[in-house]
Amino acid sequence: MYDILEQKQEKAIICAVDLGQKDLVISIKELKNLINTAGAEVLNVFIQKRDKIINSTFVGSGKLNELKDFAENNDVDFIVFDAELSPTQMRNIGEVIGLPIMDRTGIILDIFAKNAVTSEGKLQVELAELKYILPRLRGLGATLSRQGGKIGTRGPGETKLETDRRHIARKIETITKELKEIEERKLNSIKRREKNQKKCVSIVGYTNAGKSTLLNALTDANVLVEDKLFATLDTVTKILILPEGDSVLLSDTVGFIRNLPHHLIKSFKSTLDQIVYADLVLIVCDFKDPEINSHIEITQKIISELGYNKEIIKVYNKCEENDSLISTDDEVYISAKYNKNLNTLLNAIQNKLGLNYKKCTLNIPYEDSKIYYDLKKNNTFLREDCDGLGYVVEILLDLNQYN
Repeated sequence: MYDILEQKQEKAIICAVDLGQKDLVISIKELKNLINTAGAEVLNVFIQKRDKIINSTFVGSGKLNELKDFAENNDVDFIVFDAELSPTQMRNIGEVIGLPIMDRTGIILDIFAKNAVTSEGKLQVELAELKYILPRLRGLGATLSRQGGKIGTRGPGETKLETDRRHIARKIETITKELKEIEERKLNSIKRREKNQKKCVSIVGYTNAGKSTLLNALTDANVLVEDKLFATLDTVTKILILPEGDSVLLSDTVGFIRNLPHHLIKSFKSTLDQIVYADLVLIVCDFKDPEINSHIEITQKIISELGYNKEIIKVYNKCEENDSLISTDDEVYISAKYNKNLNTLLNAIQNKLGLNYKKCTLNIPYEDSKIYYDLKKNNTFLREDCDGLGYVVEILLDLNQYN
């Protein structure tokens, strides 16, 4: 894997169009963070105020020449547009400026390619990249011919993709089939979980809100925690023990972001389905972020579009300096880093899931082995042992079973 520290840091400039959108400043700030996460330095931001986007070149010829002049005089490596460019726009802009052109989606995909670890994650990233590149082959010529390992050339780009549309289409079909098989295995696992009455909780939220930190704090998962966007990409699932001894599955998923491309979401279907089939979703947000309400809105919109319509707890993270905030089962104020109010969150999870179990110890004679195996199949054993007379098990029983 390419290491940014071994090479000269690449330099980029950003170009955006001001159509009067309220979130333009926020969007540009986010794009800067994405480019920094990819390993490059942003030298300047160029904004053109317009009534509408130019279909052929995105911005006017004057702005393109301004970008070209600045790039030539400041050793710029590539230019990033704060939008998803069409194949025609990417090709035409590249012909004018003579530098590699990237858009917001391309930067996100580059980070994904860098951070995917599992075979499933790598397949999902490759599928997304191939779907993105297929209609842009001509416009990406300069980018794909750059030295391997630079921004925009990670993932499939490093093999130059054999720029053959039919080859790419066949590759997309193959990867889609592989991911479909993974998805079916996951669905079978979910069915077994439901049969065994095992509840599942998914952690979702804006990237860099503290999701992985929370998973580590609750389960000792030892997941990578880094102050970068999309530091973790692959889903991690761990067992979480609640205050009354109930056990549930807790999953951390890929972070969300403003204007997350729809086709990218589709490519990550097998991972994001973890959210759809969850019994409860924890929306984790950074309490200190001035855009917190916008982040919550974006997260709710994405999980709604995915098809999730069950219970939600909003988890306001990084509240270590606020002791006057009052938590409820719907909104919990915590600090995952400093283990603050985690028991309050655990109780809220337990209440939201409607778990009502009692922990007890049973002595089951060996001649009643069928009872032992039936209980083990359908319940959570906290501890089990044997003595001279039979099985000794510590078990969680539904109150209906207990009575």
